[in-house]
Amino acid sequence: MSIGENIKLQRKAKGLTQAKLAELSNISRSYLGDLEGNRYNPSIDTLKALAKSLNVDTSVLLDGSQDIVSMPIPKAIEKKKERISYDQFMETAKAFFMDASEEDREAITRDISNLYWESKQINKNKYAPRNTKK
Repeated sequence: MSIGENIKLQRKAKGLTQAKLAELSNISRSYLGDLEGNRYNPSIDTLKALAKSLNVDTSVLLDGSQDIVSMPIPKAIEKKKERISYDQFMETAKAFFMDASEEDREAITRDISNLYWESKQINKNKYAPRNTKK
Protein backbone atom coordinates (compact mmCIF):
# COMPACT_ATOMS: atom_id res chain seq x y z
CA MET A 1 0.00 0.00 0.00
CA SER A 2 1.04 3.58 -0.59
CA ILE A 3 1.59 6.17 2.13
CA GLY A 4 -1.64 7.93 1.11
CA GLU A 5 -3.64 4.72 1.31
CA ASN A 6 -2.14 3.97 4.74
CA ILE A 7 -3.06 7.44 6.02
CA LYS A 8 -6.63 7.07 4.75
CA LEU A 9 -6.97 3.56 6.21
CA GLN A 10 -5.75 4.71 9.64
CA ARG A 11 -7.93 7.84 9.55
CA LYS A 12 -11.05 5.81 8.77
CA ALA A 13 -10.15 3.18 11.38
CA LYS A 14 -10.02 5.97 14.00
CA GLY A 15 -13.35 7.37 12.79
CA LEU A 16 -11.88 10.73 11.80
CA THR A 17 -12.90 12.97 8.92
CA GLN A 18 -10.28 14.56 6.72
CA ALA A 19 -11.14 17.93 8.23
CA LYS A 20 -10.64 16.67 11.81
CA LEU A 21 -7.35 14.89 11.05
CA ALA A 22 -6.09 17.93 9.16
CA GLU A 23 -6.94 20.13 12.13
CA LEU A 24 -5.21 17.76 14.58
CA SER A 25 -2.13 17.60 12.35
CA ASN A 26 -2.04 21.34 11.62
CA ILE A 27 -2.27 20.91 7.83
CA SER A 28 -4.99 21.95 5.38
CA ARG A 29 -7.82 19.58 4.53
CA SER A 30 -7.10 19.88 0.81
CA TYR A 31 -3.44 18.95 1.35
CA LEU A 32 -4.52 15.90 3.36
CA GLY A 33 -6.81 14.95 0.48
CA ASP A 34 -3.88 15.27 -1.91
CA LEU A 35 -1.75 13.06 0.35
CA GLU A 36 -4.46 10.42 0.58
CA GLY A 37 -4.94 10.60 -3.18
CA ASN A 38 -1.18 10.05 -3.68
CA ARG A 39 -0.79 13.33 -5.53
CA TYR A 40 1.95 14.42 -3.09
CA ASN A 41 4.34 12.69 -0.71
CA PRO A 42 4.41 14.12 2.82
CA SER A 43 7.53 15.64 4.33
CA ILE A 44 9.01 13.92 7.35
CA ASP A 45 7.52 16.57 9.66
CA THR A 46 4.06 16.14 8.13
CA LEU A 47 4.33 12.36 8.39
CA LYS A 48 5.30 12.64 12.06
CA ALA A 49 2.39 15.03 12.75
CA LEU A 50 -0.08 12.68 11.05
CA ALA A 51 1.28 9.65 12.92
CA LYS A 52 1.02 11.51 16.23
CA SER A 53 -2.54 12.63 15.48
CA LEU A 54 -3.51 9.08 14.52
CA ASN A 55 -1.67 7.67 17.54
CA VAL A 56 0.36 5.26 15.41
CA ASP A 57 4.04 4.81 14.68
CA THR A 58 5.33 6.49 11.53
CA SER A 59 6.31 3.06 10.19
CA VAL A 60 2.60 2.18 10.07
CA LEU A 61 2.02 5.05 7.64
CA LEU A 62 5.11 4.08 5.66
CA ASP A 63 3.92 0.45 5.74
CA GLY A 64 6.43 -1.03 8.15
CA SER A 65 5.50 -4.55 7.12
CA GLN A 66 7.66 -4.09 4.03
CA ASP A 67 11.41 -4.11 4.22
CA ILE A 68 13.36 -1.12 2.97
CA VAL A 69 14.42 -2.81 -0.27
CA SER A 70 10.85 -3.43 -1.43
CA MET A 71 9.51 0.00 -0.49
CA PRO A 72 8.54 2.14 -3.46
CA ILE A 73 10.88 4.95 -4.45
CA PRO A 74 9.37 8.33 -3.57
CA LYS A 75 8.10 10.24 -6.60
CA ALA A 76 10.47 13.09 -5.69
CA ILE A 77 13.41 10.87 -6.67
CA GLU A 78 11.76 8.49 -9.14
CA LYS A 79 10.72 11.08 -11.71
CA LYS A 80 13.30 13.80 -11.17
CA LYS A 81 15.85 14.19 -13.88
CA GLU A 82 17.26 17.45 -12.63
CA ARG A 83 19.67 17.60 -9.75
CA ILE A 84 18.51 17.47 -6.17
CA SER A 85 20.37 19.07 -3.33
CA TYR A 86 22.19 17.11 -0.66
CA ASP A 87 19.60 18.23 1.93
CA GLN A 88 16.69 17.06 -0.25
CA PHE A 89 18.43 13.75 -0.81
CA MET A 90 19.08 13.19 2.90
CA GLU A 91 15.55 14.20 3.92
CA THR A 92 14.06 11.66 1.52
CA ALA A 93 16.50 8.95 2.56
CA LYS A 94 15.88 9.53 6.28
CA ALA A 95 12.17 8.81 5.79
CA PHE A 96 13.08 5.15 5.43
CA PHE A 97 14.92 4.78 8.74
CA MET A 98 13.43 7.39 11.08
CA ASP A 99 12.42 4.76 13.64
CA ALA A 100 15.90 3.25 13.97
CA SER A 101 17.99 3.76 17.08
CA GLU A 102 20.12 6.91 17.31
CA GLU A 103 23.32 4.92 16.80
CA ASP A 104 21.90 3.17 13.71
CA ARG A 105 20.60 6.47 12.30
CA GLU A 106 24.05 8.03 12.62
CA ALA A 107 25.72 5.07 10.91
CA ILE A 108 23.14 4.98 8.10
CA THR A 109 23.30 8.75 7.64
CA ARG A 110 27.10 8.60 7.41
CA ASP A 111 26.97 5.74 4.87
CA ILE A 112 24.30 7.40 2.72
CA SER A 113 26.18 10.69 2.83
CA ASN A 114 29.37 8.96 1.67
CA LEU A 115 27.46 7.24 -1.16
CA TYR A 116 25.91 10.54 -2.22
CA TRP A 117 29.24 12.34 -2.48
CA GLU A 118 30.98 9.38 -4.16
CA SER A 119 28.23 9.06 -6.79
CA LYS A 120 28.33 12.81 -7.34
CA GLN A 121 32.07 12.62 -8.04
CA ILE A 122 31.66 9.59 -10.32
CA ASN A 123 28.95 11.36 -12.31
CA LYS A 124 31.02 14.53 -12.50
CA ASN A 125 33.95 12.59 -13.94
CA LYS A 126 31.71 10.61 -16.28
CA TYR A 127 29.50 13.41 -17.65
CA ALA A 128 31.69 16.49 -17.26
CA PRO A 129 35.29 15.40 -17.57
CA ARG A 130 37.96 18.06 -17.56
CA ASN A 131 39.40 19.00 -20.88
CA THR A 132 42.87 17.56 -21.11
CA LYS A 133 45.60 19.02 -23.25
CA LYS A 134 47.12 16.72 -25.83
